[in-house]
Amino acid sequence: MTTAPGRLNTQKLTDQQTDTMRQWHKAGQTYQQLSWFFKVSVNAVRYQCDDTLRERKLAEKRNGIRRADVFGVGRMPPASERRKIDRDAMNLKRKIPKDTREITGVLLGDPLFERSALYEKQRGSNL
Repeated sequence: MTTAPGRLNTQKLTDQQTDTMRQWHKAGQTYQQLSWFFKVSVNAVRYQCDDTLRERKLAEKRNGIRRADVFGVGRMPPASERRKIDRDAMNLKRKIPKDTREITGVLLGDPLFERSALYEKQRGSNL
């Protein structure tokens, strides 16, 4: 049985392996123990042993529901919302002071002068 580099067993489990896995899980074996024994991911074991999870996944597949749709991930906001986000980002970017540090200051992580404690102290004494 071949596997992809960096991945566990990508082959499907046989019906006999699935039946054995379910029996052992009912007998008290954990998903982790079963995943080590059958050399598959914990999620693959959970899918095979948990009937409600399997039914839900199959129903989602039948209905064309993706995980991203359920959680709203990957959806593009409307154009008006995108413009507002872009405008807010540009306003925040304008507030960042110009970086006048030398290369050593950048590499060593020295703060921008306008954001340093010395600048705050000098500004406080001038007020």
